Amino acid sequence: MLSLSMLAGLAACAGGGGNATTAAPAQTEAAATEAPATTAAATTAAAETTTAPPAGGPDPEAILQLHYNNDFSNLDPALTSDGQGGILGFMMPPLMDVNADYSLAPGIADGYTVNDTSTEYTFHIPDGILFHDGTACDAEAVKWNYDRQLKENSTPEMPYAQTIFGNVNSIEAPDKNTVIFKLEEADGTLATYLAMANGCGLVSPTAWQADPEGFRRNPVGAGPYIFEEWVSDQYIKMKANPNYFRGPVQNAGVVMRVIKDNAVAISEFITGGLDYMGLAASDVSQAERNGYTVFSRPAAGFSYMVFADYENNELFSDINVRKALYHAMDMEAMVKGVYQGMNETAKGVVPPSMVGGHKQPAVPEYNPELAEQMLDEAGYPKDENGVRFSFSYISRNEAWNTQMAVAIQMELDKIGVKANVMPLPRPEWLNKGIMYPPDYDTVGRNWGAAANDTSYMCQLFLSDNAVEGGLNIPKWKSPEFDALVAEARRTGDIDKQAELYAQAAQVLNDDIPVIWLDQHASMWVNQSYLIDKDSNIGWNGVNYWWKIGKEKQ
Repeated sequence: MLSLSMLAGLAACAGGGGNATTAAPAQTEAAATEAPATTAAATTAAAETTTAPPAGGPDPEAILQLHYNNDFSNLDPALTSDGQGGILGFMMPPLMDVNADYSLAPGIADGYTVNDTSTEYTFHIPDGILFHDGTACDAEAVKWNYDRQLKENSTPEMPYAQTIFGNVNSIEAPDKNTVIFKLEEADGTLATYLAMANGCGLVSPTAWQADPEGFRRNPVGAGPYIFEEWVSDQYIKMKANPNYFRGPVQNAGVVMRVIKDNAVAISEFITGGLDYMGLAASDVSQAERNGYTVFSRPAAGFSYMVFADYENNELFSDINVRKALYHAMDMEAMVKGVYQGMNETAKGVVPPSMVGGHKQPAVPEYNPELAEQMLDEAGYPKDENGVRFSFSYISRNEAWNTQMAVAIQMELDKIGVKANVMPLPRPEWLNKGIMYPPDYDTVGRNWGAAANDTSYMCQLFLSDNAVEGGLNIPKWKSPEFDALVAEARRTGDIDKQAELYAQAAQVLNDDIPVIWLDQHASMWVNQSYLIDKDSNIGWNGVNYWWKIGKEKQ
């Protein structure tokens, strides 16, 4: 999955004394792995699409028609946690970026240095970068953006504040080109985090201060695209930034269309209404039947079933009950059936492609007979109807999320356990996931990383995040896990780092706060008339669409 060159990118940023590292705009949109669909009203924005394959050079007036599988929650990067990095990065790229091989590259900053103790990062901001409203995107603007999320300023609405900035003592801007992050403890991962559009996308201080609430739906950044319009549940429309600091944008703009129904989405693509779409496994055969090549690549992400705040849940506070449910599910068959052989079964918090993923942790094996025995012994025998107990399971009402929820339901039904699946729209599902105390028993979640930074995956289970609004939904706390992750973040030795993360993954699995489902893969199709698509589509940079044009008719 990840090559040695990808590990080299992490080694460069995790190393000590004075390594200059570069990075470029952004991260992929995880939601592009699921097929969307068009509402009738969305055709307003889609009217500008080119449906016939043109011939010739790039069309400067072409509008790219892309898809998204659900509506957006808000467009303030500091407040988003739901995989919207792609759409945010179009308009508000972060300080750093990620190359196709997951190594860091220049973003707003054109490079950085780290001191020998990995406690001070210095980033250089080039002259002349402007936000879309004309405000200078200089060191002071960067400082203002990230000061918002320091411990003394952050709010519960900022899901990444603790993970990214909790170790930052201060941010200084001694001149317009220099930003200095001073850390409380050594950390070799800060630069990688600053390549995330979620949490780290840079916004115009002038625009935000003029209307903080309104900014959530009317953002202003320094990226290749300028926000034009957001029609809820239909589309977000952006136009090309004529002053983009990285060079001329190869198209006139982008319409990100909200398409929720898979069947409508694939039909829209086949008839030319979309230039690109991410695929669910169920879409692959139809795309191939219509002559399209389906592209795929491993993704550093996974899906998992969370026992929400389980220590305070009478049903799941017993580890033997949690373990019994794991034994009851034939995960290999479930993942193969739902994803049609496209995805692999997940085993732990560290994907095989990431540092520490070389040694996958042990998980309870499929053994339904043992599961039934354990539930009998735990005090949950079958009643006269063959039912032991029931519980609630929150799921996103999209594509494979719903299919996996049904697979879980069917497997557990075989041992007399009833999973009451509650499919919810993305915004409600997100809010439910972080509510405290939860009014549900379990929830299906998805998580992925933009770069090869294992600590980004592990943050889901750090004790510091087991708070109201935090990402640690099971509220699992382990000083041993925390210490292993902290030590891994401090060291610049990749081999040592890998071993520490592997140990942490096993510590987590031993307590079973979650059940691992599948390891993600990204799949997509694109129209043949897109220019420079092969070297850009499907990779991590949030700004790669600015390099892609449509052939002129």
